Amino acid sequence: MVDAFVRAIEAGGLLPVNVDIIHTQIGQQAHVILPAVESGEMNLTSMNGEGRMRLVEKYMDALGSVKPDCLIAAGIAQALERVLTEDGRADYAAQFKGYDWATEEDAFMDGYHANTGQIVTYDRLREMGNNGVQEPVTGY
Repeated sequence: MVDAFVRAIEAGGLLPVNVDIIHTQIGQQAHVILPAVESGEMNLTSMNGEGRMRLVEKYMDALGSVKPDCLIAAGIAQALERVLTEDGRADYAAQFKGYDWATEEDAFMDGYHANTGQIVTYDRLREMGNNGVQEPVTGY
């Protein structure tokens, strides 16, 4: 696998990684496939075409060691921060700080909540039920 990574990098620097729940044509071209959970195996916020956001709560356990894609990304960022810090590249490592998420809600609170007026939370989405909230959210 390491040889495949090196060949890919030497051939132009592309090392395709796919995060998915099933094999797809895109995934067949990837050097690495990181298995992700699917809806129902994680707490998921989703938005439809009319801009209505809802929370779909986890109702079953995932198989094996699969994770939500946001936690896969957080793990990659944490590893990069650690390795770059150990390598003495603190400026580069600093770009990967802050991904200390342990749950999907942590990612939501750090991303959506922190950057949209801090109005929408998982608790508020739970209260709204299937109706969710209409974007743009201007108040509660």
